[in-house]
Amino acid sequence: LWITFVNEACQILNIDSSRKQHYEQLTTRQDIELASEIFITGNVYTKNWPAILTHTEIKDDQLCQEIVKYRRKTAILSSTAASTKVDNNTQALAELKKLDYLKSSHEKATCIRTTLDLLLATMMQQQQQLCGSGITVKYTKNQQPIAADETLTSFIDLLTQSDMKNIVAHEYYIITFKFLHLPQDIDYAVTTFRASIEYLYEKKFLSL
Repeated sequence: LWITFVNEACQILNIDSSRKQHYEQLTTRQDIELASEIFITGNVYTKNWPAILTHTEIKDDQLCQEIVKYRRKTAILSSTAASTKVDNNTQALAELKKLDYLKSSHEKATCIRTTLDLLLATMMQQQQQLCGSGITVKYTKNQQPIAADETLTSFIDLLTQSDMKNIVAHEYYIITFKFLHLPQDIDYAVTTFRASIEYLYEKKFLSL
């Protein structure tokens, strides 16, 4: 049974189990835990995702309604400015929508982290353009060059642009089936994701 699990885990992590060097890499505690998490939650996802969608359906519907109100409230922006914002966030939006296809909690959390990376990179680029600077600044995952309030606001805007229907379901799945302690950078991204959802859900925007 262990050999079968190791072989399947190797496939998940794209490691050739027939090569001793790579096999030894898999025997590290972190790799085994990661493979286990992906392997186990992949099966959990297949069996339980429909039930999760049902469980979170009401809150997801309410969130969609609040997003519509949020869009109306922020409609004071010109259509050109709004269009530019969506265009600038194209990569981040594409990454965020991958949540619909990922099956493990860890993969979904990592996807949110990558989304935040892309969003912050776009924000930095916009800041440089506003300052008229020709200097290119590279963003790395350990940097937090943008204020937390700005990050949260931008992530909220991103969610309202995504047109995703199961945002709450993804949040529920990530938290409920998280079997590994998330690295600090990924945990920060997930926290931002959750805070954005709660802001939109609890704010109860008034229609204009």
